[in-house]
Amino acid sequence: MTSISIQLFASSSDQIDCSNELNASYFNTTYYKGRQILFLDSEEDLELKNLMESELNIKDAPTLKDLDRLFEWDRVNNMEYIYKILNLMDRNYVVNKNNIVDFKKYEVKFNNYCEA
Repeated sequence: MTSISIQLFASSSDQIDCSNELNASYFNTTYYKGRQILFLDSEEDLELKNLMESELNIKDAPTLKDLDRLFEWDRVNNMEYIYKILNLMDRNYVVNKNNIVDFKKYEVKFNNYCEA
């Protein structure tokens, strides 16, 4: 997995958005958006997972891009799930031990590309 992310960042300077801060730029990359959502074993998360399957027709493991789509879907459908979705987003849009190596590699690319 690490070698894939190195190739993505090494060849994708078009994914680096210098108009955003580092974290926002990283979270908006295709690589990051393709990560699977980390759900808790809770009724709230199960409800959102089922909602994604039924309303967005997601059959595979939901990704962060799917979570963004659910957020947009909820905005036009009375925002009934907004707080649950935001809670799930808060838990998934973080730099932690699961992605710190990739983030650090991205940070180097971001600094080199955006300072040039």
